[in-house]
Parts: sequence; C-alpha cells; structure tokens
Amino acid sequence: MHLCRLQLVLRRASLTNSFGFTVTGSCPVQVGRVTSQSSAAEAGMRCGDLIERVDSINVSRSAADSVAALVRYDRLRIHGLAF
Repeated sequence: MHLCRLQLVLRRASLTNSFGFTVTGSCPVQVGRVTSQSSAAEAGMRCGDLIERVDSINVSRSAADSVAALVRYDRLRIHGLAF
C-alpha cells in the first residue's frame, strides 16, 4: 500500500455552511464521505483518506467525534495520508 502525505486547506462561505465531508473511526480518523462539488472535493479529499492533523492539532490518536468538533471553525487545514 502506498500512502502520500497531503495538506489541504478548506474554506467555506459562512459558519453555517458545511465543508462537505464526514469522518469515521479513530486512531487515525478516516474520511467517510465527500460531497461532490464541496470545498472538500475541490481540495482533493477522498473517502478513505486518513487525517493526522487539523490546523496545528495532532489528531492521529483521536476519535471521529473529537475531530468533527475541531472542523466547526471558519478556516481549516488538514494534514493527512491518502491512498
């Protein structure tokens, strides 16, 4: 299996808009679903990508609910591993 390190910067129009992805699992959290034509899709996020960091916070040992709480901010940088 070959993994690539990624850094994605996602933006949304307002705090009420979604970034367009869900997370699942833990240690590390995986991207569960990516909505087409969303900020996440446009940035290149794919189902199954593993999330290591959100902004400067290491989430490699976190559960999905903790990571989901972090992404409720207006700006987001995700560092992860992609298949």
